[in-house]
Amino acid sequence: KELETKEKELTLYFNYLKEKWGKRKLRLTFEETELSRWLYSFLAPIADEIIVCNPNYITKQSQKKTDYIDAEHLAQQLRTNNLVGVYHDEHNKFMELRALVSSYQDIVNAIVRTKCQFKSVFGLEGKRPKGQIIFGVENPEASLTIESNQFAAKAHYEHLKCLEQIKERYLERFEKNRKEISIIKNLGTVPGVGVVRANYIAAIVCDGRRFKNKHHFWSYCGLVAHAQVSAGKTYQLKKSHGRRDLKSLFINAAQNLISINQSHYGAQ
Repeated sequence: KELETKEKELTLYFNYLKEKWGKRKLRLTFEETELSRWLYSFLAPIADEIIVCNPNYITKQSQKKTDYIDAEHLAQQLRTNNLVGVYHDEHNKFMELRALVSSYQDIVNAIVRTKCQFKSVFGLEGKRPKGQIIFGVENPEASLTIESNQFAAKAHYEHLKCLEQIKERYLERFEKNRKEISIIKNLGTVPGVGVVRANYIAAIVCDGRRFKNKHHFWSYCGLVAHAQVSAGKTYQLKKSHGRRDLKSLFINAAQNLISINQSHYGAQ
């Protein structure tokens, strides 16, 4: 049965299933999407078990693809316990932090993109501004000679300034989280991990106890590769699906610490 993704429709249907099935266990599954968090939080009080599955781990089908065929295939995989769940917990406060961190990353990406667009306008007149100096100059478009290029450069520059103001508001929010949430405060004390990285790590990891051991966590971060062995020979090193952004966070934190130490000892 096809349902609209609305609270009323979903509540009526799943309550009907609960009444019809009686004491039978209600197990639900769906793929990880932008609606997953809302669906999980909404359906958790109704269902006995919910598995938000990772599409990368679902066995691929060779037949044609339709919504009904996909739903039937998911149901079969659920029945045989072949689904790998994605972490969700409606009671964990750090799940809410994920949306904040994700939108902050969107702003950072937009700033990088706008800077490239701004510099590309100067390239139309054979000028190649280097470094970050151009972004701190007042009325940088004045060095251009073509009026349309001046207009475009000014628009990109004003857009960039607006994005940077929004970014500052996010940084203020992250600083507030550091003061109010002890875990983020403790993460911030790790050398190389500042307030932004501390918020990122807390938002992505949520609860370290969900990992069986440190090796599972390293694999989740993409810091280790698993050997693919056949006939006693290793033919490939494969990384598991996880959060590669954590890998970048830890590597950047280490590089930041190394650069600080080098500048410190170099000054001495």
